[in-house]
Amino acid sequence: MNIKTSKISVGLFILMTVFAISSLVTNVSAQQKPKPTPQCTATVQNVYFLASGQTVTEVYPGAAGYELIIDGSNVDKFEVVEEKYMHALYLTLTTATTTKWGIIFGAKMGQVIPNVKLKNTCTGETKVHKLNTKIKLFD
Repeated sequence: MNIKTSKISVGLFILMTVFAISSLVTNVSAQQKPKPTPQCTATVQNVYFLASGQTVTEVYPGAAGYELIIDGSNVDKFEVVEEKYMHALYLTLTTATTTKWGIIFGAKMGQVIPNVKLKNTCTGETKVHKLNTKIKLFD
């Protein structure tokens, strides 16, 4: 009976050891939580239009050379949302602190433009950002 008892004891010991090791491995992977997606902390400080390096308050349709400047932190995470009054929109420069978008305005869209819509490419969120100075778009 001693041999039979010792075989059972050894068998139970091995079974419990295998069970304990497999449960540790299972618990470790189950306890690991996925890393959270880093937040995009992009902040807009200034939004304004330039023409020939000078700030403008009046713009004309069809004329090339207007730039929309966005200053702030991580502004390379923003895209300008194209509006009806924009005939063409293209990115000309992007850094973490400044982005420049070239804009050609459409004809017969005369209006005052007080803001632009920017989409955060990390979060997908679109927000309206006020221009430093409203601009007048002529017909």
